[in-house]
Amino acid sequence: NFMKKNYILIIPSIFLLFSCVTSTSNREPSWVTDINSEYPENRFLAVLGQGDSISSAQKKAAANLSMIFETTISVDSQLTTKYTTLENEGVITSTSGSSTMSDNINQKSNQTLFNIKYGETWTNETGIVTVVAYLDRRETASIYSQKINSQNTDIKRLEATGDKAESILVKYAYYDSAFVLAMNNKTLIEQLGIISTPSASALLLDYNVDSLKTSRAEVLKQISFNILTSKTSPEYLKPLLESSLTDMGFTTSETAPLKAESSLNYSKIERNNEYSNYKWNLDISISDIDNNTLIAFSDSGTSVSTSDSAAISKVKTDVSKKLKKEITKQFNEYFLSFLGK
Repeated sequence: NFMKKNYILIIPSIFLLFSCVTSTSNREPSWVTDINSEYPENRFLAVLGQGDSISSAQKKAAANLSMIFETTISVDSQLTTKYTTLENEGVITSTSGSSTMSDNINQKSNQTLFNIKYGETWTNETGIVTVVAYLDRRETASIYSQKINSQNTDIKRLEATGDKAESILVKYAYYDSAFVLAMNNKTLIEQLGIISTPSASALLLDYNVDSLKTSRAEVLKQISFNILTSKTSPEYLKPLLESSLTDMGFTTSETAPLKAESSLNYSKIERNNEYSNYKWNLDISISDIDNNTLIAFSDSGTSVSTSDSAAISKVKTDVSKKLKKEITKQFNEYFLSFLGK
């Protein structure tokens, strides 16, 4: 009897030594119904996720963790895309640390969280897996603070370089990048406020987001284009190109120093189908005051519909989509080319 009692007492003490334990017992662990019994709220930000496998349960848990932030923090997906590009191109000198993008199975989230870890796992008798996803508040706050402070340095560097730039295009490239980093830092600071309020309050940043936004906007207004279209192009090409440029914040004027030249031609072609098919060719060339080409691209496609009039109308729709996508892509690549030089 004595040996049995000792054996029973030893088993729980062994399990306490392991932080990530997979249990297949039919008995539901206490943390499934009371997660704070294993992950005290003052030390951890922890949630559960369930799925038919450990992988799917972890994804769900990460998504549930991200939703804590999603309810109070909004993220601009376009700025996030720009930020990722800057990071990939080495413009940002700070290291990202351990990161996980939370991808929800049922809900979409734009939140990117750092230092997500997975704890206990339990599988019930029906095969449903329950997993813990958590952030160690103290450890994660340290990672966030380091990244925020490092980006503070990057922002000041980019802003200072923009201040010295003589070209309005170069100036915008640096101000825009500084603004993107500042908005990313804003998101990180808001996330840190949820993870550790004292750590967020202790931050000392020496840049001003509103000032950066104003500087960027003032420069952007000075980037103006004179839109020119070929005589053979349809009349709608000019407003389509104008819309693509103004969507990026640029202005247009017949006296603008920068030129945006465009050409669109289309014609009916025969294909082995019962529809009307129109082949189109698009050419865009944007140059500066000295006629140096800034960006240029050509594209073609075939618009198909049930009648000639419908297919011709679809040419306009297809070209509009192509213009908006390519203008944004080409200009982002152009401005990126200045950074770090």
